[in-house]
Amino acid sequence: MYTGAQFKSELFNNLAKLLGSSRIRCTAYHPQANGMVERFHRQLKTALISHSSPNQWTEFLPLVMLGIQTSVKTDAQCSSEELVFGTTLKLLGGFINPNTNSQKLNLENYVDQLQDRMSKLKPLNTREKSSTIYVPKDLSNCTQVWIRCDKVKAPLSPPFECPFKVVPRKSKYFMIEKYGNTDSVSIDRLKPTYLDHELPYVWLDRLTDETITESTCKNNKSLQVTKTVRWAHPISQSRILTVLAAE
Repeated sequence: MYTGAQFKSELFNNLAKLLGSSRIRCTAYHPQANGMVERFHRQLKTALISHSSPNQWTEFLPLVMLGIQTSVKTDAQCSSEELVFGTTLKLLGGFINPNTNSQKLNLENYVDQLQDRMSKLKPLNTREKSSTIYVPKDLSNCTQVWIRCDKVKAPLSPPFECPFKVVPRKSKYFMIEKYGNTDSVSIDRLKPTYLDHELPYVWLDRLTDETITESTCKNNKSLQVTKTVRWAHPISQSRILTVLAAE
């Protein structure tokens, strides 16, 4: 579950003990877990909308959940309730329309068939997993990282948040100093930051004519004297100093 304050309260801990369950913490915006949850929510919403009165979705929710649990998955060739309980659930159709052509059950053959089938059972993967997962090699030794924004963003907003300092690292998540607090972030959302220590940071909106003259431009042969002069460093392409100089 997520690391929100409501999951750390004493009331929630006592409720978990009462139900006999344990609390497992994970990083927020975990891509794999969020993808599974979102796909199930999409299927659940589609089933609820198909009913005649979508506003009364609480009345149809038990029936919809029963249908989802008993439906056979195409990739695993079995249903969710078979994976959980090891058998199929008895639906109303099995009681209303019993099979009249069923033969008399032979208990000895049934036990032999049951033992043979149980010995051949093995866990099935519910979805094909990709074995190639790309992790930047510089992520293990970088001092600062970018964090991908997985929340709903405004149009034209940057996909990554500004670099944050990395504190103790774990195998699947990093501890990040973020806005005065320490937060755990999954490595799937991180991107290493490459700092250029050779060039200083220069923040200039506009340079006057007294700052760069025609003589300085002639002395520096790497600059081309035009109305708009661009000075690009060959190593760091993201750091471009644009100077407006008079002709």
